Amino acid sequence: IFTAFDAIFQCMAAVASTGEEALMFATPFLVLFMLFNGVVISRVTAPVYLSWVFPISPTYWTLQAIVTRIAEEMGSENNFIIANFDFEAGHEFHALLIIVVMNVVLRLLQVLAQQSLNNLQK
Repeated sequence: IFTAFDAIFQCMAAVASTGEEALMFATPFLVLFMLFNGVVISRVTAPVYLSWVFPISPTYWTLQAIVTRIAEEMGSENNFIIANFDFEAGHEFHALLIIVVMNVVLRLLQVLAQQSLNNLQK
């Protein structure tokens, strides 16, 4: 998950002209993905018009994979955690796929932004 957020921050740094501007651009992504992680705001409690965030949130998929694995190891008395947050086991590959795709796309955008927006010199 670190690599996904690193890609977001590096991409925003490539787009921005200053460090402050980069933080300003990256903060909405950070807040959105941290809030829509499945625990703070779950699929059950999220407004319908914001349900599109979960399929692209690396924190949601990663946290779901971690929590379901821990709940399985702790036994059936802890299944209320999975049910309460509407988590489903077996999505580890999806979590990895989201993170890899985000890295590839954002790194490509980073390179394009550095080449076209920052007037890099050889």
